[in-house]
Amino acid sequence: MKPNTRKYLLSLLFLLLLQAGGAYAQQVLQDRAYGGANDVFDLPVGARALAMGGAYVSTADDPFALYWNPAALENVQNMGVGLYYSNLTAGTQYSYLGYAHPTLFLGTFSLGIISLSTPDIDIRDEFDPMKLGSLSYSRNMLLFGYGYKPLNWLAVGAALKVERVSLPGYPDGATGQTGSLTESALGADMGLVFTPGLASPYLKDLTLAVSVQNAIQRSMRAVDERESTPRTFRLGMDKRIGIGDDGSSMTLAFEYDKMKTMPAHTHLGLEYSFQDMFALRTGLYRNHFTIGGGAKLAGVQLDYSYWTGDDSWLSSSHRISLVLNIGKSRELRMAEYQEREARRIEMELAAKRQAERNEAIVSGMSRARVLVGKGDYPGAYSVVSRVLFYDVTGSDPDLEEARQLLQQINTALEEQRKREEAAILAKTEEEMRIRRNNLLIEQHYQKALNAYSLEDYQTAIQECDQALAIDPNSERATDLRRKSDEQLRRKIMQLAERARQLQAQDRGYDAITLYNQARQMAKGIPDIETFLAGQISSIESRLSREDLMRRAAAQEMSQNWAEAASLYREALRYDPNNRSLQERYNEAKARAEARDMEMPENVRELYRLGAQAYAQHKYDEAVRHFEEARKLQPLNKKILKALDSAKENLQRQSSNQGTQNK
Repeated sequence: MKPNTRKYLLSLLFLLLLQAGGAYAQQVLQDRAYGGANDVFDLPVGARALAMGGAYVSTADDPFALYWNPAALENVQNMGVGLYYSNLTAGTQYSYLGYAHPTLFLGTFSLGIISLSTPDIDIRDEFDPMKLGSLSYSRNMLLFGYGYKPLNWLAVGAALKVERVSLPGYPDGATGQTGSLTESALGADMGLVFTPGLASPYLKDLTLAVSVQNAIQRSMRAVDERESTPRTFRLGMDKRIGIGDDGSSMTLAFEYDKMKTMPAHTHLGLEYSFQDMFALRTGLYRNHFTIGGGAKLAGVQLDYSYWTGDDSWLSSSHRISLVLNIGKSRELRMAEYQEREARRIEMELAAKRQAERNEAIVSGMSRARVLVGKGDYPGAYSVVSRVLFYDVTGSDPDLEEARQLLQQINTALEEQRKREEAAILAKTEEEMRIRRNNLLIEQHYQKALNAYSLEDYQTAIQECDQALAIDPNSERATDLRRKSDEQLRRKIMQLAERARQLQAQDRGYDAITLYNQARQMAKGIPDIETFLAGQISSIESRLSREDLMRRAAAQEMSQNWAEAASLYREALRYDPNNRSLQERYNEAKARAEARDMEMPENVRELYRLGAQAYAQHKYDEAVRHFEEARKLQPLNKKILKALDSAKENLQRQSSNQGTQNK
């Protein structure tokens, strides 16, 4: 072997040991025992996660969630940056930089980079301690993550991973200098987070999570062979327990990891948080004890862990990470958004109510002045009363004219009442009787007037009728009854028109409901009652006939011909002159009564011609022959079946031709 080649291979072997052994030096032999290799980026990131024993797949709520479980990005409340740096053996550096951007409605976006590098590696001859040169080794991985909550209790996420590695090339035979080789690979992680939101105190604030690291495996060349990163399945859960009313809490976390090439591992974590400002943490990472703490102040979170994991014997066992939170939390931003929306809606509703109020006042006063000019004081009283409904305080300056007009109307009504009363008082006993009757009339009239103002026209008519039963010549009662009757008829016709529109939209049941409401109001009006009853009967008949036809069509699709014929016969009872319906009944009846029978020679010849045309895809000609054969033997089962098949293919053929012409 050439010296330069031997020096290259020794140097490259050293780099590979840094790659797999710098992170899991004690685990490499075990990995090989299972026939696989670890991902160099399996080194955990984030001091908080390490302090909790790596049980972080369901607990992550910071920019480090991009590494642990992309679905947990939806737990991140603030836009923020996560920083983590670790020195490994022989000057190897392992670092992570991540950014998370939570939105209100579009999920959470994240970007991160993990870097593993060893600079200035000395190259020395195996027989000569003199330094011949140096080389460097680096592997970087970009992560693009996204988390989204399609449901309140479910978050999903994925992370695209782009790895780039720089390896030393083969040494130059003449100069002994080495170049470099670069290679890139793509992969992806996926994850889910479940927050059931159960009411039980034992299951409240419980979170379950699943992630698959390297769900899409990266393939990278190692010396002369190509290896793929193994998949790692992570199943985790945590339970948060509130302590007191000051925001303090305790979080218990568990995680189960399984890599295809390695035995399964469990992780346990415990975190006590005091008022979301200070935290103490401990955990168990693959049978190694971890401990740490953290502090959060002014949006800056500093976390520390004492690490006794597989890599601690090669480097410092102290880990520190930093999270810089930017801006307001997602919860606060959502609360502000909802508050803005509530204010906007409230302002729109207030403006709409004010516009409706102004319109009602203007139109009502205009109508009232017209009625007063015509001497229709009851009508004017009703209109002004509805306008004064908006006078909540009783002294609204905008309604001063309405109050004056109401006083004028009351004065006119009072004068009218006094005139009638004076005429009655001018008589003797008859006059006294008339006066007593007038008092009763006045009571009924006032009740009718109040009912009229409330648009209770039926009650107004009843009260007017009682008044007219005492004095058929009462002008006020007669006039008010006529107006009440007109308004009642108009109201009934409005309901009937709305019902007719619903009927035109094929909303028969809704139309029947309105017609019944109108019918209740039309009691005592025979012509309208008869009309409405006819409309209801007509709709009910049509609904029954259409229901029977739909059921019959469904039986036809299932070739239950006897049942279809029975339903069509029942539908004909509602529409006996419907020729199309009669034909469908005849068709179903013929198929229900069809049977196998021998064909005479003339029928057999027509059937043969139809079958021949069918085989040549001349379905229109086949239909014609089968129809002629059917006329001779209407109940021949074989002929009917062939005819149905030919018609079906003819229809399909026509549809295909139409599509092609387009």
